[in-house]
Amino acid sequence: MLAKSDLGISPISAIPYILSLITPFTFGTMTLAFHLLCVLFQVVIWRKITLKIILQIPLTLGFSALLDLFMSFIKVTEHAIWLRTILCFFGIIFTALGIVMIVSMDLMLPPPDAFLRAVSSRFKIELYKVKIVGDVSWVVITFVISLLSTRKVLAIGVGTLLSMYLTGKFVGIFKKYLQFMEMEPTEVAWERYLAQRKERKETVKAK
Repeated sequence: MLAKSDLGISPISAIPYILSLITPFTFGTMTLAFHLLCVLFQVVIWRKITLKIILQIPLTLGFSALLDLFMSFIKVTEHAIWLRTILCFFGIIFTALGIVMIVSMDLMLPPPDAFLRAVSSRFKIELYKVKIVGDVSWVVITFVISLLSTRKVLAIGVGTLLSMYLTGKFVGIFKKYLQFMEMEPTEVAWERYLAQRKERKETVKAK
């Protein structure tokens, strides 16, 4: 929705979006490439390949395919500022809602966010600081690519700035009212499952 609003894309999607504008490749294809690069960065940071990193690959494959599907499905023929503003606003809301659902249910993070979390954990830097630096970096890189390739600013606009500011605000609101969705971390649930399985085996042997 942010892309269709033509008011600026979200920081996390800015790089693949500008690349889709200056190359023959689709937004989904460039998103796939960008996310796979973030997966590779995580392997470099952790110096190992984990199950969570591997599972990000099918996630980004599905996300990229759906992105191209929705980009072709949503057609905006009316360029009135009120419609563009509505699309931008709802794009930010749905982004924040998706973040809360993913984090609360301990689902797989998108590779760019997982990469920033890996940087935070590996180098003991608070996540919000890494997130701010990451968002600014994505926007700056997009700005440079845009200027070098087209001599004008594309993909970045007031919607980008609103996304950077309001997404966090809406995340706070949704997190407050969707506390019932919070689940225990996957690692904790997995360790409990293994412990219960071991206990059952020992019980069977004892009989």
